[in-house]
Amino acid sequence: TFGERKALLDKIEFAWNAHDAAWERRYYELELHVQDNGLGTFPTSKANKSLNNWVKTQWRHHANMKAGKKTSLTKERLQKLNKLGFFFREGIEGMSK
Repeated sequence: TFGERKALLDKIEFAWNAHDAAWERRYYELELHVQDNGLGTFPTSKANKSLNNWVKTQWRHHANMKAGKKTSLTKERLQKLNKLGFFFREGIEGMSK
């Protein structure tokens, strides 16, 4: 039945929402970067341009959240980023344009 198939997919953590799955993949990449390079360090555009852009996007989403604007950055995502030592401020060393 559909319910049984859905339960099996849920068991293997099937991504029902592509946007959420993409965010989680980038978060995992950032998590690996932090493990290799330490807290508070962020990928340069030379080392990993796509992750660098994602980090900048998270900063923009956070600014929108603080301004009361619509954003896809949820409180749960914010907590996850903060656990990695993700700092929401402009001009962190190591972030290149």
